[in-house]
Amino acid sequence: MIQDHNSWRVCLSGDTDLNFLIYTATAYGLFDEKDSVWPPARLFEVSAAVVDELKVQWASRWNQTMEYRAHGSQGGSVFVPPFEKVEQPELREALIQAFPSFIRWWQMPAGGQNAMYAWEDKPNISSYVRELETELGRDHLSFCLNVDLVYGGIREPIEIGEEYMVMPIRGEYMLNKEWWKKKLAARIR
Repeated sequence: MIQDHNSWRVCLSGDTDLNFLIYTATAYGLFDEKDSVWPPARLFEVSAAVVDELKVQWASRWNQTMEYRAHGSQGGSVFVPPFEKVEQPELREALIQAFPSFIRWWQMPAGGQNAMYAWEDKPNISSYVRELETELGRDHLSFCLNVDLVYGGIREPIEIGEEYMVMPIRGEYMLNKEWWKKKLAARIR
């Protein structure tokens, strides 16, 4: 978390739940091939009817999890096994099957969690805010932004309200000072 004088706060975090949901969707072929960036190949083969049902169940859980995260609640968590909170049987089974391979990758020394830690520090948010303060002639800007980083599955950031965003770890966003300044400026109170 990066903050200054309690006037502004930006938190970038590699969320486990959202990354696990994306991993599961990719492992079952729920995304279009052009959006399937991770894991590199479908891991589980299921019938077309099951894939269709999983797409609906997965989309519902994805949206629910993002809404919970946007409002500061962890109630939408799917991460902790057993996956009893997942009411849809097909999705629950898919999560159970995908979890072992996901957690192995997530916890590897060069795996997902460490990649997230590295990306969390990439944008120089404090510097961008100081530049905005100078450009606007205002000290102590006031805003709050929570950003959940995801390894794959989405191509561009998804904004849910003024204080929450889900963002892929892609250079055109993470390393783009002007993009960050525009996003931060839009949230200034």
